[in-house]
Amino acid sequence: MEYVAIDFQTANKWHKSACSVALVTVKDGKIIDTFYSLIRPGILHFDKENTALHGITKEMVKDAPYFDELWPLIKEKINGKTLVAHYARFDMDVLEEELTGNELAFPSCPVFCTCVLSQAMFPEMPQHRLQDVTEKIGFNLE
Repeated sequence: MEYVAIDFQTANKWHKSACSVALVTVKDGKIIDTFYSLIRPGILHFDKENTALHGITKEMVKDAPYFDELWPLIKEKINGKTLVAHYARFDMDVLEEELTGNELAFPSCPVFCTCVLSQAMFPEMPQHRLQDVTEKIGFNLE
């Protein structure tokens, strides 16, 4: 089995403000590829709440590539593969907004949400944040 874990960070409350993307490709339980890039949002406005969450600032992305410049590489890494994300709706909304805003086609990829999966597996947990779920299953994110 092969899948790609995907995670976007945004500069502000708008989904079309991606400021970073991380991709981890896993095949047969082993990491076979990783990719990370800062992204320069179209509008260089950062909400302090977002920066507090991920630590990315306007100064850090001012010379980063725009999403449409990164898309060929991202597409090559995810096309035809299963995408996995915690709170996948957020990441897929960011991807869709960036693609639509740049008049790019959405790739054909099945998507699984580890948050939804964890809610089904561990209904007794009061929260299903990524750190809570990884702690529950004994996985160290570091």
